[in-house]
Amino acid sequence: MTRQPSLEPLSDSRAGPGLQVLTYATDVSDEHDGSVADLAGSYQLPINDQFSLIFGASVSYADSDYMDTYFGVNANNRGTSTLSSYSADGGLKDVGLSLTAKYHLNKSWGLQGGLT
Repeated sequence: MTRQPSLEPLSDSRAGPGLQVLTYATDVSDEHDGSVADLAGSYQLPINDQFSLIFGASVSYADSDYMDTYFGVNANNRGTSTLSSYSADGGLKDVGLSLTAKYHLNKSWGLQGGLT
């Protein structure tokens, strides 16, 4: 899938070891005329000077125009399929959780791995 031009104001705030990010993207190219809002947050828990864990959560909401473009079925995108027509409603698009482990080998190098 190619990324279409969109307008994406971004807001983030860091409060201590936590980070919150709010993103709003809307179509400006008449590709889907839809919008998506994403809210994500994370919390870094230092275990010692070299090792820390980062816990994260995110949620995305998309309006009906966006959802119908990417998940709807109609005569224009059905092809030779026998799928019946489907018009997707707006609502929750994605929900996610993550866990990341960071280990600092020195000031310039480190190891990082995560689960989502």
